[in-house]
Amino acid sequence: MTDDISCPRDKCILFPVSKFDSVGKLDEQGNSINLSKYNKREFNEMLKLLGDDLSKNNKFESDTKRSFLPFYREITCNLIRKVAKWTKQPNMQELRPALLAGAWNDKCAGDREILEILSGMNCDDYIGALRKWTDIEDAPILVMSNNYHTVNIHDMWNYLYSKITSNDVENIKNYLSVVFNQIDPTFEFPEEQWYMANVLGKKLEYSQSLMHGLIITMVMLR
Repeated sequence: MTDDISCPRDKCILFPVSKFDSVGKLDEQGNSINLSKYNKREFNEMLKLLGDDLSKNNKFESDTKRSFLPFYREITCNLIRKVAKWTKQPNMQELRPALLAGAWNDKCAGDREILEILSGMNCDDYIGALRKWTDIEDAPILVMSNNYHTVNIHDMWNYLYSKITSNDVENIKNYLSVVFNQIDPTFEFPEEQWYMANVLGKKLEYSQSLMHGLIITMVMLR
């Protein structure tokens, strides 16, 4: 897996990774170092003091979802290691619906409906079929609670674009207006209660994650 990642024996390098990343499961004894959590503003201020390039860091974070192997592929000079391991798996076309959705919330009925349209399958069946892609090393799909995200958007589009069908494109076109014409029920409340909308049972029919993912899909298919 990471055999080509090495450092001198007298050095110790710490790589902070997401708790959802497969690298975090390497140590069977569960040995880990808990780092203090800072909010993004504090973290960025400290990086600025170190003279770091925040725009570059933010891009790394966005492109790799804080997963180690996608990050490693971004910085390595080894061309062989630039290729994601999941691309060697059979039946990559199973990832097409996930690619087109980009992200979704499994507990959101509207998101599940769109995923069923894109996959042509019952949503639970498709989620089950995705497990072989989410439970592997260097997984292309990251699962956090009930939220699913493509890890590296560029990787996914580079390797799966040729597998997108005309039917996929038509499905996206037919449902874009449905998703983006939804009325946000938050604004049914007075402004001072907007932050309480979710607690009061007023939620978007389609999640912000799905909308963001579909915007990326529109850009990529333009």
